[in-house]
Amino acid sequence: MADEERLKTIQFIEKDKRYELWFMDEFIAPGNNCGEDKKQNADLCDVVIKLMNADALKELHVFIYSIGGDIGILSTLLQAVKRFRRTVAVNLGVADSCGWVLFFSCNERYASPHSEFLYHEASFNLNGKVKEHILFSQFTEKLLSQLFSGDVTLYLTDDEKALGKTTEVFLTGKDIIERGGCKDFSLYDKRISPEKDTLFSFDNKLFKWEKGMMQEYAAVGNSVKDAELIKYEE
Repeated sequence: MADEERLKTIQFIEKDKRYELWFMDEFIAPGNNCGEDKKQNADLCDVVIKLMNADALKELHVFIYSIGGDIGILSTLLQAVKRFRRTVAVNLGVADSCGWVLFFSCNERYASPHSEFLYHEASFNLNGKVKEHILFSQFTEKLLSQLFSGDVTLYLTDDEKALGKTTEVFLTGKDIIERGGCKDFSLYDKRISPEKDTLFSFDNKLFKWEKGMMQEYAAVGNSVKDAELIKYEE
């Protein structure tokens, strides 16, 4: 199949008032530099470059269908995605592992009641020396403390967090909707994009767009948990 005919599983699309990131793949680091691995690596590089050069004041809508994968790929995407002042995530059916983190790292979230979510802590293969396992484990703990901040574990029960340390925690979209972690996908087309004089959340805090600058909103503790303060929320 010619490259221009190949369906890319990660795409960046520019629209009039927003950008879209479509991620419908595993977060898998290429194992070699030939064939499909090379093409997928090129696709990822192309998308990250576009995200880093895009206007961060526009909304970014992130559409996810992923069973998870490599934390390094996730970290690369998150660095680019978190540039944007407003991010909207949509679970297209599956947001597992790294897909879970990407979904909950966005400010506004949508999923259908029958969609799948999977949470667990990171794992890695036991290859190499014991000391290497210890060092990598310490590094992973530091990385996870950053990746799993904010809303990433906010909608889990204490029992689910404990369970996620040793195995998988499966939840449905209905579970997340009922816990307030996202809205029903049926409301996605009815949402109102924020204007520049409204409040919005960024980096787990509330801001107001005034006079061409992001002004921190200081009322009521200034937390994204204060969702009622965001004018365009329901």
